[in-house]
Amino acid sequence: MTPRVLERLFAASALFLTSSALFPLLRGVGDSTTLVQPPVDSRLSALTFGVYGIAGLLVFKRRTAVLELLAGNKLLFSLAGLAVLSIAWSGSPGATARAAVPLVLTTLLGVYLATAFRPTELGGLLAWLLAGLVVASAAFAILQPRYGLDHLRGNAWRGVFTTKNELGRIAVLAAAVWLVRAACRYGNVLVSLILAGVSLLALRESGSKTGVIVLGLIGLFLVVLPALRAHSSIAVPSGAALCGVGVLGGSWLVDHSDAALQTVGASSTLTGRSEIWSAVWRMIWQHPWLGWGFGAFWRGVTGPSGQVWAAIGATPPHAHNGVLDLWLDLGAVGVLLFLGSFLVAIARAARALRTAWSLETVLPATLLVFLALYNVSESTLLHQHSLFWVLYTAVAVQLAQARRSEAVASEYRVPLVGVS
Repeated sequence: MTPRVLERLFAASALFLTSSALFPLLRGVGDSTTLVQPPVDSRLSALTFGVYGIAGLLVFKRRTAVLELLAGNKLLFSLAGLAVLSIAWSGSPGATARAAVPLVLTTLLGVYLATAFRPTELGGLLAWLLAGLVVASAAFAILQPRYGLDHLRGNAWRGVFTTKNELGRIAVLAAAVWLVRAACRYGNVLVSLILAGVSLLALRESGSKTGVIVLGLIGLFLVVLPALRAHSSIAVPSGAALCGVGVLGGSWLVDHSDAALQTVGASSTLTGRSEIWSAVWRMIWQHPWLGWGFGAFWRGVTGPSGQVWAAIGATPPHAHNGVLDLWLDLGAVGVLLFLGSFLVAIARAARALRTAWSLETVLPATLLVFLALYNVSESTLLHQHSLFWVLYTAVAVQLAQARRSEAVASEYRVPLVGVS
């Protein structure tokens, strides 16, 4: 094998480890209603940190380019730094240290992937990994129902994951990625559509209501995207119309929440989320500026999360909202750093979309939309060992890289004067 093939295999293995597929399932993590503190597998931890170590060495080889890219993502990396600094004011410094150090390493893995692979290469690795996870999940659910069905949640498909909602989230991401490949005519369109269809099947069988809504909104985004890329005379009215529809649709959902949510089988309280958000909001205001410390809040009955559990009479493992969880961990300062980083990434993605319609421009924007939508009722922001944080870091760094390349090209572009 060539070194490049080996590096691709390593990258695919690293992405697989961060997807939380298979290994947690075989350890029986999903057979509990409370997943705040899953059991630790020393062998898996050693493997994971070994992957981080290799990624760190490969980043060090590209240290000059990496340092320049870090300067283009100050807010993003300041957020990871704030997580480490929060050890100083954390209610549980040990828990914060055990969470913050892996977070920095997870961020480092995202930097490595962004600098080692072109956007199309990384998009290909992601697409085929997701396809493999979805197909394997279908096989587990059908052939190994002991593992592949979520017995605590209505025997819905959970595949190679610990819960049906995890499968639903991966299925949505897989369907979105393969639909983008089909829309950009990248690779075999028929294969892309087939794999998108398999992902839709997995989503349906998982019973994830959030996933259905998120995928529908991503589909709407892809439909209106060409209009937003058009001349400003078309893009501006289209954008205004889209915002208007969003506002009116949101107002309608508030007034008709019962009917709307019942159509997808959910309750008017988003399966108890509104109660969780209310209780969490009260806890946020006890430490509004710097939070409770990264990873120090959701520690079961021994942590501040015990007050939330007592208030709502349930044991959720997180706030079911990415921004609220970030606020609990790092306060308003952390929320502002993330929102600033996200808005910069969105602006760069929009600028890239205005220049070309290709996998390199459409996929990053779609991934950002996916992350934003899913963190309304789930929590995937700033998590250690998380595929979604790895992807966000990689997308942000690659968008900064593209912006820097464009700036360098314009600086050295010489106008042709006097040439006939």
